[in-house]
Amino acid sequence: MTARMLKNLLFLSVAVNLLLAAVLTTRLWMPIWHEPPRGTEALIQRLTADLPSKDADLLRASFQANQAKLAALMEDLQRARREVHDKLVAEPFDGAAFSTAVTVLRAKRQAYDTAVQDTIVQTIPNFSPEGRRKLWRPHKD
Repeated sequence: MTARMLKNLLFLSVAVNLLLAAVLTTRLWMPIWHEPPRGTEALIQRLTADLPSKDADLLRASFQANQAKLAALMEDLQRARREVHDKLVAEPFDGAAFSTAVTVLRAKRQAYDTAVQDTIVQTIPNFSPEGRRKLWRPHKD
């Protein structure tokens, strides 16, 4: 091999290594997939994102007033999710226990959703007409 060919191979090798290092470094700082935030705080952020500031403040205050109740319901919901997972992966698998855990999870989810909806329903009468229109954003199919 000639010196020129070795020099080109060395340059190419360095360039590929730098590219690989950049890709790997970027992957370490970025999640493999993006999961949207969950929980009551994320819900409040989504609901208030497009609202007029007065209406957004009213809704935040209403959620703040119900924070203890919602936090307790969310903890119950998360506990029920863990229980379903535990029953799902248990060996030996117990179908009846899994079914019961799913039923409990469904009830906990419904209780949390009802509390969130009640909080919104209690606040809506104080909203401006514009805020009421902006709160309801139907999904586009």
